[in-house]
Amino acid sequence: KLSGAIYQDTIPIIHSLGHSMVANSTTANVRWMVSDSVGYESDFERTSSVDRGNPIIVRTITIRGFDASDESVDRELLLNNICAADPVKLSQDYPALGLHRG
Repeated sequence: KLSGAIYQDTIPIIHSLGHSMVANSTTANVRWMVSDSVGYESDFERTSSVDRGNPIIVRTITIRGFDASDESVDRELLLNNICAADPVKLSQDYPALGLHRG
């Protein structure tokens, strides 16, 4: 829902999801936003404990890729960049994880 909120009525939607806007913009024809929410330590631990632990601030970076309906970006350039991007490995530590360079 966060990625969809980038192209919709952003603030009310992310507020309804328990997030607060930190920053948002468009870079290289891709929209992005940074939001904060409250989570709990137990959200990030493998435990069967009923205790949720301490509350923590969770920073979320949402990047919304190509959207053919977004008239505020150069859709043709973005599509060409996506199609021409070279596949690369993230690192030797994660050989199965591939990204696109470009």
